[in-house]
Amino acid sequence: MTTRKPTRDPEIETNILPDGHVVLVSPKTEWAHTLNPLAALVWEFCDGNNTAADIFAQISAIDSIPHTKSLEQEITELITELEESGFLLE
Repeated sequence: MTTRKPTRDPEIETNILPDGHVVLVSPKTEWAHTLNPLAALVWEFCDGNNTAADIFAQISAIDSIPHTKSLEQEITELITELEESGFLLE
């Protein structure tokens, strides 16, 4: 994991659904992306104050999150997906 601190693009519209999923909408591209509850947590922690390692540590501390061996990799992949989709600032 890098020391870079992922930061949400402030122009992205965030819509929380009743089931814990989140819909991100980019007004620039008019593209929408749905996040499952884990990805929604990752999105929430991408505030420019946390590295990927910090995000992993904070999510790992939540008792209701399954602590699988692949959790760290899954979080890293989610951050990469958000970056590649243009939802995070570079």
